[in-house]
Amino acid sequence: MNWVCPIFFKTLIMDEITSSRWNKFNDLEHIVKQIYHNMSWKYCPIKCTRLFHSRVDTFMHQCILGKLIDYVIGYE
Repeated sequence: MNWVCPIFFKTLIMDEITSSRWNKFNDLEHIVKQIYHNMSWKYCPIKCTRLFHSRVDTFMHQCILGKLIDYVIGYE
């Protein structure tokens, strides 16, 4: 008998524009405004990417139910 591993597909998006965005973006916006008065978080792509990766990592290690044998994460 062949066993087939269950497949779980999850899409995570980063909502940095609407009012329901993460509080860390509000903090980042505040910090950037203090340093550069005419700039916003949009000029910090590396920091935004690191925030998203941190959230994905937290989700994978704290929110997944059950034991994972293997997983793949892809960013676009």
